[in-house]
Amino acid sequence: MAAARRVHNKKRGVMKRLICNRIKTWLFVLSMTFSMLFLPGCSDPYAARLPVNSKLTMGEVEKISAKLEPADQDVFRRWAERQTRGGSFGGEGTAPTVKIALLNQAEFDARMKIELAAANAQKAEADRIAREREKEARDKQAQLAQIATRRAEVDAEIRKQFDAHAIGYELRPLTNSYGEIVGKQFVFKLKLANKSLKNLVGAAGWVSVTDVFGADLGSYPMRIEPKMKPGQSIDYFAVMDYDYSNPKHYAITQTASLRIHWFFESVAFQDGTNIDYRTIASENGRVVPTKPQPQKGVVM
Repeated sequence: MAAARRVHNKKRGVMKRLICNRIKTWLFVLSMTFSMLFLPGCSDPYAARLPVNSKLTMGEVEKISAKLEPADQDVFRRWAERQTRGGSFGGEGTAPTVKIALLNQAEFDARMKIELAAANAQKAEADRIAREREKEARDKQAQLAQIATRRAEVDAEIRKQFDAHAIGYELRPLTNSYGEIVGKQFVFKLKLANKSLKNLVGAAGWVSVTDVFGADLGSYPMRIEPKMKPGQSIDYFAVMDYDYSNPKHYAITQTASLRIHWFFESVAFQDGTNIDYRTIASENGRVVPTKPQPQKGVVM
C-alpha cells in the first residue's frame, strides 16, 4: 500500500509540473501578443512618441530620422526644424507621434506649393502688365517721334511757299461795348511772306513760345487768314486770348523778351488747293510734294 501511494504521489507531482509549464508558456505567448498589439512603439519607428512641445535636439532628430524610410528622413527633419522656429500653419495640431509629424509636414509642403504657385502667377501677371505698359510707352514714343518727323517735313515743305516771323507782341486789354475791361489778349505782330505763285488766303499751325533761356512757355494753335498775292510780304497781327488759369500765360507776361517760332501744318490758296501732310509724301527719306488736292469751293 505504501509503495502504491508513493507511485501515485509521484504521478501527481509530474502532472502539476506539466500544468505549471503549460501555464507559463501561455502567459509568455499572451504577454508577447499584448506587446505586439498594444505597445507598437517599441518596434515601429513611425509610432515613436514625440515630446508634447514638439521640440527635439539635433541629436534626437537624427536618431529618429535614421530609423525612417529614406524618403521620410528629410521630411521629418523639415518638420523638426519648423517646430524650432514656430512655423506652424493654421489649424495644425500637435504631433504625438512621428507618423503624425510626417503627415503635418506633408500638408505644410502642399500648402507652400499652392502659395508659391499663386505668388508666381501673380508675379507673372504683374510682369506681363509691366511689359505691356513698356510696349505702350515705346509705341507712344515712336508715334510721337513719327508725328514730330512728319510735322518737320510738312513745315519744311510749306516754308518753301510761305513764311512767317514774329517781330513783336503786347498784352492788350479786351473791352466790351461799354468800354469795360472784360479780359486781355496777346497780340503778335508777324511778318508774312507769300513765296508761292498763287494767291494765299490762310495758314495754320502751332506757335512755340520760350524765354531767352529756352524755358518752355507753351505751344498754342494759331490760324490766320491773310489775303496775299504771289511774292507779297505784309505785316499781320494775330490775336490769342489771355487765359488767367494758365500759368504759362502769366509767365509770358513776366518775361521781357520772348522767342516765338512757327510750325506750319497747312497753307491754303485762293484756288482751293492746300499744302499739308495729306499732300506731302515721304520717298526714300526725302520730302516730295504731291499734286495739291483741291478743296470744296474756291476761297474768295
